[in-house]
Amino acid sequence: MDAALARLHAGDAAPVEDQARAVLRRHPERAQWRYLLALALAAQERHALAREELERLRNLSPHDPALLLNLGNACLACGDGPAALQAFEAAACAGAEGVAYWLGHGIAALACQHFQLARGLLARALQAEPDAPDVRLANAECLCELEQLEAADRCISALDLAALSWLQRADAAWILARCGHEERADALLQDCIRALPGRAELRVRRALLLERLNRLDDVADELARAGMPATPMHALARSRWLRRLDRTAEAHACLAPFLADPVDDAMAAQLQFEAARLLDAEGRSATAMDALARAHHHARCALAARHPQAVLDDPFAWLEQRLQREAPACWRRPARDGLPADPVFLVGFPRSGTTLMQRILGGHPALQPLEERPALEAMIAAFHERPHASDLCMALDGLDARARTELRVRYWREVGRYLRPDGRRLLDKYPLSFSRAPYLARCFPDAQLVFMLRHPCDVVLSCHMQAFGLNGGVLAFGSLDSTARSYARLMDWWHEQRARVGLSVLEVRHEDLVDEPEATLQRVFRFLRLPMVEGLEDRLDAAQPGRIRTPSYAQVTRPLNRAGIARWQRYRAHFTAQTLDLLAPWVRRLGYSLE
Repeated sequence: MDAALARLHAGDAAPVEDQARAVLRRHPERAQWRYLLALALAAQERHALAREELERLRNLSPHDPALLLNLGNACLACGDGPAALQAFEAAACAGAEGVAYWLGHGIAALACQHFQLARGLLARALQAEPDAPDVRLANAECLCELEQLEAADRCISALDLAALSWLQRADAAWILARCGHEERADALLQDCIRALPGRAELRVRRALLLERLNRLDDVADELARAGMPATPMHALARSRWLRRLDRTAEAHACLAPFLADPVDDAMAAQLQFEAARLLDAEGRSATAMDALARAHHHARCALAARHPQAVLDDPFAWLEQRLQREAPACWRRPARDGLPADPVFLVGFPRSGTTLMQRILGGHPALQPLEERPALEAMIAAFHERPHASDLCMALDGLDARARTELRVRYWREVGRYLRPDGRRLLDKYPLSFSRAPYLARCFPDAQLVFMLRHPCDVVLSCHMQAFGLNGGVLAFGSLDSTARSYARLMDWWHEQRARVGLSVLEVRHEDLVDEPEATLQRVFRFLRLPMVEGLEDRLDAAQPGRIRTPSYAQVTRPLNRAGIARWQRYRAHFTAQTLDLLAPWVRRLGYSLE
């Protein structure tokens, strides 16, 4: 027995299997040899047979924690998450502890969508063995499911990919893609596909990534090699590609068989959002709204599974942080700390045209774009780690020069995680940064804000139609009415605070950018004190190639067009009188019309 165990630990599993079977033919009652047989089968990745042997042993020793742990791992390898979770729960009752148990139980909980349980178990494993590659990978996967992408990025950044199996590397590639490392993810996925040519799901993952990177010809190649859709994710990838080619009827036919399938809520939401886009493109407004209702229902259920408290929380709770009086004049004194010039902040209510403007301005040689990265939020989090007065104006005013510099350094350090400042002025595009106006005024007195505006009804419709992820947007944009309330609340806050902070702001209408791009850009560059560069609006395909980190990635790579202007009129019947009453003051104030 000892010699057989040593051989198994050395990786020589097949002879151990033969030896165990020979012993069991003569002595079928010897449980230790049956256990050794199960381990040898698992080592050869013959997990179904290993599971059978372990189930037999469980009937003899139902409270053996090591046996239950191995049974749980075998069930996981067979793709049976519920059985794995049951085995690990039994192992816990039997007193199981340690990294192998926490890791296996955490992965099983994640497979069964018990997200908070998974997070706690995997965090314990990571704390105990922070350098273990499988532990880091499982934690990063869990953090991605919770849409804590910054934390997932930090977790996976120290991962030794070479220490992983090819299937684990494929999972790592998908995490890298979600965390914004698209080129690394694509290179790793290609390696995985070469190593595992029969795994169609890897080609589907790469197709989804390439579509986000606007490499549609490469998407076609991967989908052709993956075959016809056999899973919801495969159907989603093919539908997105066909929609990008304006082949909406084919896209809908591809997607339709999977819309009623019993899939998890997160995937169901994605499928229904995609169906709504197709129906909208076909001019079928009523059925598009039905699909959106289903999409938002599934998104809310998925959010509740991941963050149960979130569905009860105020998605804009941070708006309580506001100035109650005008900011002191000393806030406007420029910082003299040797850090880069204060950024240009490109802001606006989501779906107001910030991505389009960023794509254009990002082509200017004097501007360095940073898209949708929470550098400002990291700085604000550092501010709230300090003891300070409850009154926001007093708290910000209480920052001395050194403390303010520390916060500014924190901002630039976070920026440095995503790009290397090169002397150009930073263009920080993060739409809702306008709702952080007091912090901008105090820490970046020379900042300039380009504030994008769009017809409020078009903004509300577009927000309702977009899949923003499993975050506060699920609650804020779940209906046209809730979206209108969110719009009015944020814009009310902004205009109150703008009058108190003294920021340098230029308002730009999306419609003007589309209809009169040259004149509009001249205004913007005069405001930024930059020379005009002709034809930036004609080079959208060339400006900042690669993935766009927002839901509008497909639209803004096309030439300027009026497709999104007055689109709300096609859906006017779905805007209730209450919704229009909420928006009417802002429609008038911003110079638009409800006619």
